[in-house]
Amino acid sequence: NFIIVAISQYALEYLEFSVVEIKYKSLDYLAGDNCLVSILKNDLLHGSFEERYTALISKSNRRISVGISGFYLGFTSDVRGYTILRISNLDEVELMDQRLQQTKDELDNFIYRAAHDLRGPLATIKGLINLLKMKENAGELDRLLPMIDAHANKLDERLFQLVYLAKADLEVDLPSHVVDFNFIETMLRRILEQNALVDFLEFHYCPPHSPLSGVKEGLLSSLL
Repeated sequence: NFIIVAISQYALEYLEFSVVEIKYKSLDYLAGDNCLVSILKNDLLHGSFEERYTALISKSNRRISVGISGFYLGFTSDVRGYTILRISNLDEVELMDQRLQQTKDELDNFIYRAAHDLRGPLATIKGLINLLKMKENAGELDRLLPMIDAHANKLDERLFQLVYLAKADLEVDLPSHVVDFNFIETMLRRILEQNALVDFLEFHYCPPHSPLSGVKEGLLSSLL
């Protein structure tokens, strides 16, 4: 009779219901005016069906596009008389597709900018090295080496910038847009411990008295 007896936590989250609120309710309780039960009963005349596109209504009255596949366990199963429905949140799938496309576009742009930024200093260094191979006296060497050093430093700086850009958005958690300065201090002291060339450094840290809001903390941590 399409009475809900079990539902996944994933579905509960996007439908915004608790188990108590939804258990033993008819499936039409989630379908609004769609008469979903009648439609699915007809789909199940052959025992199973694939991808029926419809909509469910969340607790906050939000319409969610879904794809439903299902099958009837029948009388041959140890668990008889149950219908199993697999519900895909199509709104979430579409959002993931958009995010993937955005990430691809950002990656393409990053690769283009990286190649462009690195090619200039690298080409200059290669040209100067070729000049070194053709040098006729030590005076030329004295002029060319500082130029190579300067462009090598420029190349190193741009590589650092690209690494920062590449890592800036590698955040596991969603940003809170609040900077915790206690966390920043702990992070900076750990960086010093791992990278300092001497043992007698003094690190003075003077943060604001309250957290800073409105800043994407992952970007700031990556930069530091």
